[in-house]
Amino acid sequence: MSKKESNEPHGIACNCDRCIGLRRYPQPSLCDWCGTVHAGDAANCPTESETMPSQDFPEDTDKDVCIFWYVHNAVKSITEGVKNNMLPKPDSEPSRGKRGGNAMTYLDSTMLSKQPKEAKILAVRFDAEGRFGARVIVKLSFDGGIVYWGVNIKKNPNYRSLIAAFGEDENDWPNQRIKLWLEKDDFSEQMFVHVAAADEPEKKRR
Repeated sequence: MSKKESNEPHGIACNCDRCIGLRRYPQPSLCDWCGTVHAGDAANCPTESETMPSQDFPEDTDKDVCIFWYVHNAVKSITEGVKNNMLPKPDSEPSRGKRGGNAMTYLDSTMLSKQPKEAKILAVRFDAEGRFGARVIVKLSFDGGIVYWGVNIKKNPNYRSLIAAFGEDENDWPNQRIKLWLEKDDFSEQMFVHVAAADEPEKKRR
């Protein structure tokens, strides 16, 4: 199958995350999410199998050897893909907040408590085509690792808190320290993430 045929379902009319990313950022540049140079956004970060080096065989190489090499690596790539999408074993610790094969860990309520935890903003990106509306994706150094936090600019009050603390220019947000905690909503009785600048005085928590 040719490359053109393999990509036939995708294109200018496709609304998958990878195609949307390529339309928005068609020129390759250094990605601050994965540290490699590629076109598109975070959805286009290459996986290990996609960065596998190609193999150039001498002209006199036996055809069966070439076919074996390509089949072997294709099977390996498929196997890795299946493993990445399998449910965790009963005795294993499930990965929290991971979405897709690129293992981008997103912040969720299981990572927090009523006691504030400190995090450092590493990068900010505006996502106009988020699943639930326009949002900013905040890359955080948090709890000894890297997590990503999607903040809806219309529905999430944390966006207003971040704007009030650090301003409307996202270039001023990196290297700022914040604190994150959970607070109970009186009406729904659910716990929601709240944010404030790290140096903001403590308030009475619910």
